[in-house]
Amino acid sequence: MKDLIHAVVAIGRASPHQQVLTALTEALTARPTADATTLGALRAVVATTPALRPLVEQLMLAWQASTGVTGAALAGMLACAYEVAAAERAALRVEPVVTGPQSRHVPLRATRQAFESITVAARQELLVLTYSAHTDARIVATLGAAINRGVQVRILVETTRAEGGTLSTPALDALAGLPAQFYVWDPARRPRRNSPASMHAKGVVADGHSAFLTSANLSGHAFEANVEVGVRIVGGDVPARLRDHFRALIADAVFVPVTPNPI
Repeated sequence: MKDLIHAVVAIGRASPHQQVLTALTEALTARPTADATTLGALRAVVATTPALRPLVEQLMLAWQASTGVTGAALAGMLACAYEVAAAERAALRVEPVVTGPQSRHVPLRATRQAFESITVAARQELLVLTYSAHTDARIVATLGAAINRGVQVRILVETTRAEGGTLSTPALDALAGLPAQFYVWDPARRPRRNSPASMHAKGVVADGHSAFLTSANLSGHAFEANVEVGVRIVGGDVPARLRDHFRALIADAVFVPVTPNPI
């Protein structure tokens, strides 16, 4: 039942609008069991919504493993999950985040604090974006703690010039001890003008519910000494849209997996 609840919540959060959710609940209400006909009907509903396709497959597997849950009951669960997710999205909070000198009259959240608050909030998945990275024990510990509690951590980094990127030293070296999933922008998929384009984004997205977008790379200097600026976003649809964007780029092999060199 726990897997079924997780699948229901995931669809409630990922459904882009009420019409898709209504079509799903109608398909379930008309079909009492998790059979091939029901799966076909649900697949047809989400055929034009890529983000929902794998979630529907997970829902069906979890439903098949659960006993005593009718299609109508599952439809009601999905409707409730969607309404809760809609309320979460409506409760959008955005705040500025800085590294560097603080002004006396405008208290602002610090970069490290924002990074750690988003990372600690992750329960299922964490997307980390950085151009470069430098060894920082606290950053590594924060990400390691997320991995230890079962969070799937994906880290997208830039590569060196020798690997088709723009860095002089590997960003992966600072993170090589983490059992995370690492990705780089495939050099063959980058536009080239006078020099190759770079993976220059920086930020972190947790569970499609909260995000921290920043000018700061993953380093102690950027988190505590430089002048850096960013925004912390909790709620709304922006975190989920960012997550889904990079999920799609990974699925399309624009970003490809890479293994760090052993420490």
